[in-house]
Amino acid sequence: FFFAFNFYFSVSLGIKSIFLSFVLGIFLFILVINRETVKSVDC
Repeated sequence: FFFAFNFYFSVSLGIKSIFLSFVLGIFLFILVINRETVKSVDC
């Protein structure tokens, strides 16, 4: 039981870390696009 719980906890932690990195990548992507559009509008 303890082994199964530990395995589930590690899997959920890995999924959370993957999801967080995915969201962070999307956020940085949107930030870069906004910066590029601001540059083009400024020029």
